[in-house]
Amino acid sequence: MVELNKFSLWTGDYSGCFIPDCFTPIIEELSKKISSILWNDDFTKEVIQKVQDFYTPGISHLSLKDIKNVSPGLRINIVPIDRNFYYYFNSVGQVLLSQKIGAEKIISYATKKDYAISLAVVCYKLGIKCKMVLDKNLSEDELVTNYLKHLGCEIDTTTCKELFDLPSMYAFQEWLTHPGTFFVSEKANSGPYLFTQTNLKMHEYATSFLLRNLDGILEKDDSVIFPVETGTIGTSLFLYLNKMYTLKFFSIRKTSFVKRNVCFCGGTTIAFASEGNTKVSDIIAPFMVSLWDSKSVEDVQFSALDVENGLRIASSLPLLVDLSSGGTLSKGIEILESSDRKSGTIFLWRL
Repeated sequence: MVELNKFSLWTGDYSGCFIPDCFTPIIEELSKKISSILWNDDFTKEVIQKVQDFYTPGISHLSLKDIKNVSPGLRINIVPIDRNFYYYFNSVGQVLLSQKIGAEKIISYATKKDYAISLAVVCYKLGIKCKMVLDKNLSEDELVTNYLKHLGCEIDTTTCKELFDLPSMYAFQEWLTHPGTFFVSEKANSGPYLFTQTNLKMHEYATSFLLRNLDGILEKDDSVIFPVETGTIGTSLFLYLNKMYTLKFFSIRKTSFVKRNVCFCGGTTIAFASEGNTKVSDIIAPFMVSLWDSKSVEDVQFSALDVENGLRIASSLPLLVDLSSGGTLSKGIEILESSDRKSGTIFLWRL
C-alpha cells in the first residue's frame, strides 16, 4: 500500500533539486514545523470545522441498475464529487497552517478561477494578506480579477504573458525571496516535495470528510473508476479508498493530452518532455508516479466519441456532469462490462 507519511527533500533526479543549496536549511526547518502540525488530529478537526463555516458540500451516490445499453445484473454506483469543496478545504487548511507557523502573507498562483476565488475568500475571512500570480487566461478575465481585488487580494496579471508561462514558478520564486510568507500550491505538483505533500494531505483529509457517509456502498470486488482531469483529487481518492478496501482502480484521461507534446502521468501533472525523454519519474515527484508505475492504478484513455456517448447516458441521470465526467462514465461502463466483476463505483465531477 502506498502511504503518505513523511516529508522528503530529495525524491529523485529532478524533484526538488532545482532548489539551490543555500535554501536547503530553510526547507528542512519548514518541513519540521509543518510535519508537527499537519499530522495532528486536533489540527484536522480545526480545519474541518472552519471548512464547514465556509462551504457545505453536497454529496450523495446513485445506485443505478437500469441504464440503457448496460448489461443486465451490472450494479453501478455513481458518486458525484464537488471540486469546489476541495478548493475550499485546501485553502482553509493551508492558510490555517501558515498562520500556525507565523506567516504573515500567502503567496500562491491560480490557473482555475474557482480556486483563485476560494483562496481569496478564505484569506479575507481569516484575516491574512494574499498575493496571487494568475495565468494568462485568468489575467484577462475582468470578472475574476475585479472580484479578487474586491476581496483585498494582490494579483499579478502581467508576469504570465503567454499560455505556456507557469504562474506556479513565479509564485514560488516570490515566496523564496520574501521572508514571512507561505507558499500555497493550487495542485500537488508545484514546488518542493514539502508543498506537494502538504497539498495532497489536505486533499486526502477532504476526501475522508466527503466520503464519510458513503461507507458500505463499496463491495470487496468493486472496481473504482475516477477521472484524472484534476489528478490531485484522483490521487487523494485512491489514497483514502486504498486504506480500507482491496479494489481495482482505473484512472480515466482524455486522449487529447497524449496528442500534445507532453508527458502525462495519470492526471497528476503535465510535464513538458524533451524528445526521447518520456520517463515520467525523471520529471515529477516519484510519489505521484509510483501509483501508476506500481500498477496500483490502471491508466485508461477516452476519446471525444466516449464523451458524446457518456453525456447521452448522463442526460438521464439526476445530476449535472461536465465533459470529462461524460467520458469517464462511458469508459467506466465499458470497463465494467468487459470484466468479470458485477459491480463498480464511478466517480464523476459535478458541475
